Amino acid sequence: MTTANFNALADWVDGLTFDGIKTRSLRTVQQMVNPQDCPLLMPELNDPDYITDMEFERLSFRHAVDGRRRKLVYRAHYALYYRPVALGVTLFEFFPGMVDAVTEVINTIVSNETPDGAHDIRPDGMVKFGAVTDIEGTLFHGARLRFLVTEFS
Repeated sequence: MTTANFNALADWVDGLTFDGIKTRSLRTVQQMVNPQDCPLLMPELNDPDYITDMEFERLSFRHAVDGRRRKLVYRAHYALYYRPVALGVTLFEFFPGMVDAVTEVINTIVSNETPDGAHDIRPDGMVKFGAVTDIEGTLFHGARLRFLVTEFS
């Protein structure tokens, strides 16, 4: 992955194998989440955006430091759509399964080799459980996850 290739990060996550969880990349994201696809992990496209808090640092103007001249750090936001919100069904009925799904996502991401160019991908902050909306505004029980990504080029 070269600096600021956000599609490559989303493609890498989409290419990972999560037990019982489907994924979408930026290339395959759909405007409306199909309830039959749940649980579904994909880049967060509502609020906040997929990429936030981007910081660029030049390590060297002339000579590469350990073969790298630039460092980019940013936060990548993902949404886990676990189950559609339905009348009479509460978040707490699905909560243990959602926690298991989030644990699966975090463990899979941190235990795999990072994509080319990425030095580090790790969870950043607390997972936010609750209502998650797709681009159309449909409510799902789910979670928002945030990862801190460091890239060198």
